[in-house]
Amino acid sequence: MPIRATSEPETDAARVRAESHQPSYTAAVGGLPTIHPPARLPPLLRRFRFLPVLGLVAYPLLVHAGLSNHGPRLAALLVLILLTPAILTRFRGQRRSASSLLAAIPSITATALFLAAVLDAADLLLFLPTLINASLLVVFGLTLRGRTRTPMIESFARLVEPDLSPEKQRWCRWWTWIWSAFFAVNATVAAILAASASLAFWTVYNGGVAYVVMGCLFATEYLLRRHRFGPTGGRQRSPP
Repeated sequence: MPIRATSEPETDAARVRAESHQPSYTAAVGGLPTIHPPARLPPLLRRFRFLPVLGLVAYPLLVHAGLSNHGPRLAALLVLILLTPAILTRFRGQRRSASSLLAAIPSITATALFLAAVLDAADLLLFLPTLINASLLVVFGLTLRGRTRTPMIESFARLVEPDLSPEKQRWCRWWTWIWSAFFAVNATVAAILAASASLAFWTVYNGGVAYVVMGCLFATEYLLRRHRFGPTGGRQRSPP
């Protein structure tokens, strides 16, 4: 049967269409969930893509305002509305990675917020940072079980650089341990504050201190990686 040739030039649009049919890179995680490149958002969700980040950052402030003035129900509903784009995006991505443990975290968050709104329960709002950090600890920690599994940080790194050297793989494993330790400590501190501290102190830690520590971790890893592997991370630049 003759093969029909095509004379269509490889335009940018054609290249995008071709790449959209290519299977996405999947790191070997030994049976654990894999990390896929994020799916292209629909236009409506793309328009509100910053709301989830805003909701997470402003969550302690919204809880503080809600519990101080209007009660937990209003605070839970506000955060739930802000997180809706992230939840819908995650459900859309589950068609690629239905077993991903990471996909369960927005669902857990939404469920807790829904219950807090229905029950008008302040405790659910205060312990939500603990629940999220504990979930992340489980997700990251499971990828460290055994040498045949790919650490979570390595899975993220392979989205940018599929072929990692053994030295970079060790680096990613080490930083997966560091982030797991952070999630464990952060979950513990958040639980103690939710159970015994004042609302103001809880807000300062979860809405300020925790994010500062996370920023320091990101900055430290970035600077150390540049020092160890160079500005390009050891990757070869493509010829012009």
